[in-house]
Amino acid sequence: MLGAGDPLLSGKIDLTVVLIVIGKTVAVFAFLLVAVMLYIWFMRKVIADMASRVGPDTAGPWGILQSLADGIKLFFKEQSVP
Repeated sequence: MLGAGDPLLSGKIDLTVVLIVIGKTVAVFAFLLVAVMLYIWFMRKVIADMASRVGPDTAGPWGILQSLADGIKLFFKEQSVP
């Protein structure tokens, strides 16, 4: 029987199943968020090396928080007009 011990495949939806799905979704989202931040950091370092520049290194250790700093800067640059 396929997935006999897995509560997600039992056919009944209760609080346990909902919490498992929410937990898995949050875990995948967090993993992808960190993976994209690391990919952007890596690409900035590679492009900076190809152009003989230092690259992003002012936000956090080794510039790892540069994407977060860019997002905060963009958020505060927006002008909200009522």
